[in-house]
Formats: sequence, structure tokens, C-alpha cells
Amino acid sequence: MKKVLFISIICLSLIFLTAFKIDNYDNDILSTDSKSAVLIEPTTMTVIYERNPHLKLAPASMTKIMTMLLVMEALENKIITLDQKLIASEYATKMGGTQIYLEVGEEMSVRDLLKSVAVGSANDASVVLAEGISGTVDNFVNLMNKKANELGLEHTNFKNPNGLPEEGHYSCAMDMAVLSAYLINNYSEILDYTSIYEDYVREDSKKRFWLVNKNKLIKFVEGVDGLKTGWTNEAGYCLTATMKKNNIRTILTLHAEFMYTANCGHAFDCEKWKSGCGKCPRFKAETKSLVFDKTSVSWKKMKKAFDGFGDNLTV
Repeated sequence: MKKVLFISIICLSLIFLTAFKIDNYDNDILSTDSKSAVLIEPTTMTVIYERNPHLKLAPASMTKIMTMLLVMEALENKIITLDQKLIASEYATKMGGTQIYLEVGEEMSVRDLLKSVAVGSANDASVVLAEGISGTVDNFVNLMNKKANELGLEHTNFKNPNGLPEEGHYSCAMDMAVLSAYLINNYSEILDYTSIYEDYVREDSKKRFWLVNKNKLIKFVEGVDGLKTGWTNEAGYCLTATMKKNNIRTILTLHAEFMYTANCGHAFDCEKWKSGCGKCPRFKAETKSLVFDKTSVSWKKMKKAFDGFGDNLTV
């Protein structure tokens, strides 16, 4: 129910605020379940709405917005080409979370790797792109932070190219909105990728892999064509969405206040499920991940809701 509410808030914010000029509004009505939220018009950079815009939070897979920006710049500067094949390193194949299950030494085109990041949020593909552009992930992360500084993202620091949890890896809603505006304003062709709801990589092989966009708004809300969802245990739900309606584009970034609620009504951040009430998933403190009883009704419902997220809900 709360997941539906989260999506409803996004839809209402995007559709209503894009269609009408709002002079007076109630913060609590527009972002009931958000820790932080920003809505902007990216050509003039007008801030339409904000709530805790500079609150530092884990950006999860919204990190990949910066990764996609640097890929687009590398393509423009002819450091890489869309048809160029990059080779998966052993390090890239060990990312975990959402992935396309690259094997060590496997070759894949930049086009398919970029599609895997934009549509499938693939952590392994993000690392292969990073290594292909900068040689090493560390070099790429330096490039990410250099670009963040150039764009004036004062509340952002990156530690990796995919958003997996790492100390010192953070951003805020305003910075993510500004970053997204820069990406779209300068490389609108990225929307050709982020607007894809489903597609395949390795199309003509036995390892054909189905990509499904976790941004369901792309399928169900007219005008939405990006940009990036995110989830980790640390970050919770987060999303940067963009929509064009009535010839006006808006960008919305938000972090949800709540966590998904299990059958017993306990939120994932309550003490009962961490200790185990018998109805909730169990919290694995050493890895900060959620572990489910796969025979339970809760698991079956969660698996359906988060199809593709893997056994542990870390994306």
C-alpha cells in the first residue's frame, strides 16, 4: 500500500505541478512520505518545490546518473564509441545487487552496457563502463567528483559508479536534480535509453537477458521518460524522475520516508522485524541486508513487488 502511495505522490507532483502554476502549496500535502524532495524546471533551473533539498542521503542507484553523464561525455570526446566492445574484469563481475551477470572476460558493446545501466540499473555494467573510460574505478570516481565540483554539487561525494553502500558516498535531492538537468540539457539522447521500459542484451545468444526498467512511471504515466530509481537498505526508496507535459519538462528527485511494510504491519525499520516477530523478514546485521523465509507469504508478495532485486533487497 505504501509503495502505491509513494508512486501516487510522484505522479501527482509531476502531473499537477507541470500542468498548473502553483503559487501557494502545503508542504505536507505535496511530500507526505518524503525525507527530501526537489522539483525543478531544467531549462531555467526554476525551483518549483523543495523539502530538505540539501539533506545528505545515500543516493543508491541514482548515482548512475553521474555515471551516465560521464559515459555521454566520453562518447562526445571519442574516448569510447557505442559499438566499441569493453571487457568485463573480475572485479566488475563481483558487484552483486542488480546486474546482467557478466562473466570475467566477456565482451559487450558500450551501447548495450549503457542500456543495461539506464534500463536495468546493472551494477556490473556500471563498473565495466567506468574501467573502460578511466582505466580503473578509482580513476573514474575521481572523475565523478571532479564533475560534481564543476557543477557546484556541494553536498555530493561519490565513492563508486553504481551507488552500492559505502561510507562517505552521499548526495542530496537538489544536487541530483541539478545533475539530472545538466545531463538532459546537454545530452538529451540519454532519454532514448532511460525511456525504454523493457529490452534485451545478448539478443542473439543463449545468454539473452531481459532488462525491465524499475521506473514503472515510464510505462504507466504519459510523458515520463526517465530517469533513475534507487534502493538500498541505507537509502530506502529514492527516485529522480523526469516528465515532459504541455511542452514543459520537469525533474523530480525524492527520498521516501518509509520502508516497505510486511504482512504484520511492521515497517522494515522497526525493532520487531530486526529481532524477528515470525512474520517479517529478518535483518542480517553483519551485511546490512534483509533475508527472507522464501516459503512465507511475505516473501512471495515481496518477490512479486521487487522482482529482479535478488534475494537481498540491495540495488
